[in-house]
Amino acid sequence: METANLQRAGLFGYPGWRLESRDVRVDVLPPAGGKITSLFAKRTNIEWLLQPDDSNPFQVFDYGTEYNPNQCGGWEEMFPTILSCPYPAPGPWQGIQLPDHGELWTLPWQDEGTGDGVIRLTVDGKALPYRFSRSIAIDGGNEVILQYKVANMGDQPLAYLWTPHPQFVLEPGSRIILPAEATEVVNVFPDDDVWGAVGTRNSWPVILRQGEKPIHQDIIAPSSLKRGRKFYLPPEQAISWIMLMQPDGSSLRMSWDVGAQPYCGVWIDEGFLNKKSDVGLEPATGYYDELGMAWRNNRVAVLPAGASVTWPVRLTFGSET
Repeated sequence: METANLQRAGLFGYPGWRLESRDVRVDVLPPAGGKITSLFAKRTNIEWLLQPDDSNPFQVFDYGTEYNPNQCGGWEEMFPTILSCPYPAPGPWQGIQLPDHGELWTLPWQDEGTGDGVIRLTVDGKALPYRFSRSIAIDGGNEVILQYKVANMGDQPLAYLWTPHPQFVLEPGSRIILPAEATEVVNVFPDDDVWGAVGTRNSWPVILRQGEKPIHQDIIAPSSLKRGRKFYLPPEQAISWIMLMQPDGSSLRMSWDVGAQPYCGVWIDEGFLNKKSDVGLEPATGYYDELGMAWRNNRVAVLPAGASVTWPVRLTFGSET
């Protein structure tokens, strides 16, 4: 693995880390929920993450803040839920309220061995007894490797839902590319007129309805549309990667361990919340956006007392030029 240059950096008025190779630059802010504020591909001169200028002014938020009116771009980790809900599993933690988009994005993270070209951060849960860790390294110049670990610090099994929450900026006309075996997706965002009711299974990538124009789910529309949409892969259809392709051929491929994240959601913001269209790729340990729902669906990860689990996520940047 190539050792990237690691240095301290002032980011939005807070102390952060900058990791840089010949091809990629990564900025991370531990005090702001461990937020990744920049993923910059040097070969194509593309900033892949939504910036505050195209969302909301940057700030460090208090624990329990509601996400959507306050988010300011970048990449956070959602754990142990996405939507706010009471902790569902029987035992001493049942009924404890979990905040919107989880705990981690509003908690300060701590350095734990950062150095030698790797950013290593950790954070302890507040509502539940766990320790969440993430390291970031760059391999081969154009590949960013994120390595995760969750340790259950309690004496009871821990049910959890994890998914990353990157907001990747895409130009209109960009494409979402799924593996060939993915031929349908499940709408999970209320929009009966276009995608059908929540739970509707639509063909991928194009919806064909009699007497109507084809609907291209894989094509990103301009932010002037003022629309949000989200789908999941069917729970029985596990995939291990998704690629985003800009109109100029620049690409970002996210891949993960399908055994650890057997579910996957994709959020598309076409001016619904932000000034630029962006896409969130969300491989997940549960199905779907609320820990309580995933528990009731019996589609959720459970970590035994005292145990830990690790998993990787890889980002590969490319270009057709």
